[in-house]
Amino acid sequence: MEKENIKKITGTKIFILAIELAFIFAIPAAIASLFAPTLDSYFKTGGLFTGILLVLAFVISWVIVIFKYKKATKEIETNKEK
Repeated sequence: MEKENIKKITGTKIFILAIELAFIFAIPAAIASLFAPTLDSYFKTGGLFTGILLVLAFVISWVIVIFKYKKATKEIETNKEK
Protein backbone atom coordinates (compact mmCIF):
# COMPACT_ATOMS: atom_id res chain seq x y z
CA MET A 1 0.00 0.00 0.00
CA GLU A 2 2.80 2.41 0.89
CA LYS A 3 4.66 1.72 -2.37
CA GLU A 4 1.56 2.67 -4.37
CA ASN A 5 1.37 6.01 -2.55
CA ILE A 6 5.07 6.64 -3.18
CA LYS A 7 4.59 5.89 -6.89
CA LYS A 8 1.63 8.28 -7.07
CA ILE A 9 3.56 11.04 -5.31
CA THR A 10 6.62 10.47 -7.49
CA GLY A 11 4.51 10.45 -10.66
CA THR A 12 2.78 13.65 -9.64
CA LYS A 13 6.09 15.36 -8.85
CA ILE A 14 7.53 14.27 -12.19
CA PHE A 15 4.48 15.60 -14.03
CA ILE A 16 4.70 18.94 -12.22
CA LEU A 17 8.42 19.13 -12.97
CA ALA A 18 7.75 18.47 -16.66
CA ILE A 19 5.18 21.29 -16.74
CA GLU A 20 7.65 23.61 -14.97
CA LEU A 21 10.35 22.78 -17.52
CA ALA A 22 7.96 23.51 -20.37
CA PHE A 23 7.20 26.92 -18.89
CA ILE A 24 10.87 27.59 -18.16
CA PHE A 25 11.62 27.28 -21.87
CA ALA A 26 8.36 28.69 -23.23
CA ILE A 27 8.09 31.95 -21.30
CA PRO A 28 11.51 33.45 -22.20
CA ALA A 29 11.12 32.29 -25.81
CA ALA A 30 7.65 33.85 -26.03
CA ILE A 31 8.89 37.13 -24.57
CA ALA A 32 11.81 37.17 -27.02
CA SER A 33 9.46 36.38 -29.92
CA LEU A 34 7.14 39.21 -28.95
CA PHE A 35 9.73 41.96 -28.50
CA ALA A 36 12.36 41.00 -31.09
CA PRO A 37 10.36 41.89 -34.23
CA THR A 38 9.63 45.32 -32.80
CA LEU A 39 13.32 45.92 -32.16
CA ASP A 40 14.23 44.57 -35.61
CA SER A 41 11.79 46.89 -37.36
CA TYR A 42 12.78 49.90 -35.25
CA PHE A 43 16.52 49.48 -35.81
CA LYS A 44 16.10 47.90 -39.28
CA THR A 45 18.44 45.01 -38.43
CA GLY A 46 16.63 42.34 -40.44
CA GLY A 47 16.50 39.62 -37.79
CA LEU A 48 19.54 40.23 -35.70
CA PHE A 49 17.60 41.01 -32.53
CA THR A 50 15.35 38.01 -33.06
CA GLY A 51 18.33 35.69 -33.19
CA ILE A 52 20.12 37.31 -30.28
CA LEU A 53 17.07 37.37 -28.01
CA LEU A 54 16.10 33.78 -28.81
CA VAL A 55 19.64 32.57 -28.05
CA LEU A 56 19.62 34.63 -24.85
CA ALA A 57 16.24 33.13 -23.87
CA PHE A 58 17.63 29.64 -24.48
CA VAL A 59 20.70 30.32 -22.31
CA ILE A 60 18.60 31.84 -19.52
CA SER A 61 16.28 28.81 -19.60
CA TRP A 62 19.19 26.40 -19.26
CA VAL A 63 20.66 28.40 -16.37
CA ILE A 64 17.31 28.11 -14.57
CA VAL A 65 17.18 24.37 -15.29
CA ILE A 66 20.69 23.88 -13.90
CA PHE A 67 19.80 25.74 -10.69
CA LYS A 68 16.62 23.66 -10.31
CA TYR A 69 18.64 20.48 -10.88
CA LYS A 70 21.16 21.44 -8.19
CA LYS A 71 18.35 22.25 -5.77
CA ALA A 72 16.58 18.95 -6.47
CA THR A 73 19.83 16.99 -6.09
CA LYS A 74 20.52 18.65 -2.75
CA GLU A 75 16.96 17.86 -1.60
CA ILE A 76 17.32 14.21 -2.62
CA GLU A 77 20.61 13.91 -0.77
CA THR A 78 19.14 15.32 2.43
CA ASN A 79 16.17 12.95 2.18
CA LYS A 80 18.49 9.94 1.70
CA GLU A 81 20.36 10.78 4.89
CA LYS A 82 17.16 10.75 6.97
